[in-house]
Amino acid sequence: MPISQEDKLQKELSRYKAALKQEKAKTKSLSGKLATSKSKHVRLQQENTSLKKENITLKKRSCCGNFSKENIERHKFPELIVSLSVQLYMTSGCGFRKVVEMLSLLNRLLGWELSELPCRNSIENWVKKSGYAAYTTPGLKESHSEYAQIIDESMMVGSERLLLTLGMAAEKRDKGALDFSQMDILDISVRNRWDSCGIEQVLRKVEHSLKRAPKYIIGDNETKLAKAICLMDYTHILDISHTLAMFLERTYKKEPEFLAFTKDLSLLRFSQIMNSTAYLLPPKQRTLARFMNLSGVLKWAISMRENFLKLSTKERSLFTCIDQHAGFIDELSQVLECVNRIGEEIKANGLAPDTVKTSINYVMEYLSKGNARMIHLAALIIEYLKSQQNKLVNQQERWHASSDIVESTFGIYKARKSPNTLYGVTSFVLFLPLLTRLKDTSKEFDFKTALQKVSLAKIKTWEKENLTESLMVKRKNILTA
Repeated sequence: MPISQEDKLQKELSRYKAALKQEKAKTKSLSGKLATSKSKHVRLQQENTSLKKENITLKKRSCCGNFSKENIERHKFPELIVSLSVQLYMTSGCGFRKVVEMLSLLNRLLGWELSELPCRNSIENWVKKSGYAAYTTPGLKESHSEYAQIIDESMMVGSERLLLTLGMAAEKRDKGALDFSQMDILDISVRNRWDSCGIEQVLRKVEHSLKRAPKYIIGDNETKLAKAICLMDYTHILDISHTLAMFLERTYKKEPEFLAFTKDLSLLRFSQIMNSTAYLLPPKQRTLARFMNLSGVLKWAISMRENFLKLSTKERSLFTCIDQHAGFIDELSQVLECVNRIGEEIKANGLAPDTVKTSINYVMEYLSKGNARMIHLAALIIEYLKSQQNKLVNQQERWHASSDIVESTFGIYKARKSPNTLYGVTSFVLFLPLLTRLKDTSKEFDFKTALQKVSLAKIKTWEKENLTESLMVKRKNILTA
């Protein structure tokens, strides 16, 4: 009997109902699982938040490494605190008391939970001890490679004169000026007055310490220094900056145009220093080594000429001398452009046949077609460059020829030392060898060994053997009952 259409639809409807029932059962099951998953997700989120907080705390406590419970021998603090304290002082530019404040802040913010922090005296002693260790074990002492020296005497510090001897690899391999990471401080000597015999003794002491003579010595044109180097039969490379400044001085110091120009600038500074036009005054020149500091004044003069129309009528009348000296300003600007290019070439690429040739080309381009003064200056510079090139042992070598780094060292020392000149040079000067050692990132400085091996008694002994009696000590001896 054939199935009616109605029966077919009934069967199909029953099948769909059964399928719908199964889907509802599945949906109910999935809903239960979803609720369970949501509950689990909430619980995991809470656990994750808790772990994050724990992780932040742990990161704070370990951000500078794990604090060792073991203190350095004869000291109250572990190596990490010593290293951090000393390097904060050496790199931050702040004083010892400020380092203590910084440590206190780090202890609180980073959750170190240190019950005690070092005082300023402890940090100063650590700096001296570390500096003494760096000074007595220079990298050049361990090496057998050829080396060169830079030697210079600072201006008076109280009643004393500080003589520094720096050492570096003789061959210049890196492009750019010398930096502290390439240097070792080989000798720190102090006297009330230096002569050629005293400097010779220092050179002999350094040679004995390193067990070999330097390949050459860089120094300025001072007579006693040149004589001492000659007595030791060393090769003397004349510092490029001082020599070029000396040639400028010889050429222009007594020239009427230069004297008139500098006189007008001095009168401007003197007459307008307290007036409303003081903001336009030229930069102050150095009293000594004036010819090493002409660039600033010339830049000012050129800028004033270029912007003269922007000035008020009163300001123009005050600075008419700029126009009056226009020809001389142009000449001196061209001369300094040449001198600066030569200095940059030799400092960056060293003393070598190719740099000497490039420098002579600068001379020919800027000076040889000028007036009599410029031609005379050109002859001095070319003679100097050729004479220095002839000192090279072979023409394939590339030597250093700038002592700027020792001037920078003096500058850092004078900025850090006590402003009271009666103190003179103290054992604090031992921070300088540490300065050069910390700049060399290729080798970590061992603070633990340094502090274990160096005692304050050694610092005192070095102080007595190498430093002079300061004016402050003399004052105390006289004024103390």
